[in-house]
Amino acid sequence: MRNATVRPAWRSPDILGSGMIRLRRRGKLKFACLCYFPSPLSTSDPIPRPPISPRAVITLSLLHPVQGTSIRDWAFPQEAVIRMGRAPDNEVVLLSSVVSRHHAELRLEGGLWSLVSLGANGTFLDGQQVTTQAKVTNGSTIRLAPSGPVIQVQIS
Repeated sequence: MRNATVRPAWRSPDILGSGMIRLRRRGKLKFACLCYFPSPLSTSDPIPRPPISPRAVITLSLLHPVQGTSIRDWAFPQEAVIRMGRAPDNEVVLLSSVVSRHHAELRLEGGLWSLVSLGANGTFLDGQQVTTQAKVTNGSTIRLAPSGPVIQVQIS
């Protein structure tokens, strides 16, 4: 990238490196990005995060549609929000035509997990349709759409 330039943007004790990356082609600006890299010695977290309960470990298991056995497991020991859907930016990505891009979220609020339905095809918790939000307990099953994948929840 001989046409790319990196110029320092600012310096502080919290930032290891920063700069403005510019890519010019034939004299015209094609791409610009301001980026920074937090220092590994930094004590301050630049992104505010909700407090995590020490007992917030949750495991999600995708169940086989016929046998009911686990096909795939996801463990989240430090997450406060877990997104499920077809889009690659979700924590749980399920490639199914009946699953929306952002279908549902599991949220940790006050030490309790709740399921929020975002999908157009519906979300079901233990066989009951979730219209807005529902509390999730250990052993609950989540179905994304009436004929979609089934996920079992394990909270420890």
